[in-house]
Amino acid sequence: TNQDLEEHLKYVFEKSGIKAEDEAIAEIARCGNGSVRDTLSTAECVSAFANKDIHYKDVLLSLGRSDKQDLIDLANSILNCEMDNVFEIIENASISGKNMISLAKEMSNHFRDLLICKTCSNGNDILKLPVGIYEKMVEQSNSFVSATLIDCLESFNNLESDLRYAENP
Repeated sequence: TNQDLEEHLKYVFEKSGIKAEDEAIAEIARCGNGSVRDTLSTAECVSAFANKDIHYKDVLLSLGRSDKQDLIDLANSILNCEMDNVFEIIENASISGKNMISLAKEMSNHFRDLLICKTCSNGNDILKLPVGIYEKMVEQSNSFVSATLIDCLESFNNLESDLRYAENP
C-alpha cells in the first residue's frame, strides 16, 4: 500500500541521513504506483535532484509533474466553461514541454482527488497534500456536484487513452 511505501521511504531516508517532508514522501510513494522498486528509483532521482533535504516542490520539479495549483486552475476553467483560459493553460503547458498524455493523467487524478475531498471526512489523511493545497481542493470540490466531477474524471480517463493515437495531442 502507499502507507507501507511511505513508511519504507521514511526508513530509507532516515538511514541515509535525508530529511524529507511528509508531503514529499507521499508524492514519491504515489509515483511508485504500488511498486517498492519504482518508489525507491523515484526517491533516488528526487534525492539527487534535491541534494539532501527533499521538499514537496522538489518532487514535482524533478519528475516533471504539474504543480497542484496549475491543476486547480485548469479544473476551475473547465468546470466554469472558461474555454479561453483552458486553451491558454494547455498552450502554456505544451510550450513548456509538458506531455499532453501526462497532463490528461494528472487531470484524471486531480478529479479523483476532488471526489475524495468531497466525500471523505479524512481526505487529507488519504491524499497527504500540503495543507494550503488541500484546503483549495476542498473548496473547489464543494463548488460542484459529485456527478460533474465524475463526468470530468471519466472524460480525462478516456482522453488519456485517446491521446495515445492522436496525430497532434
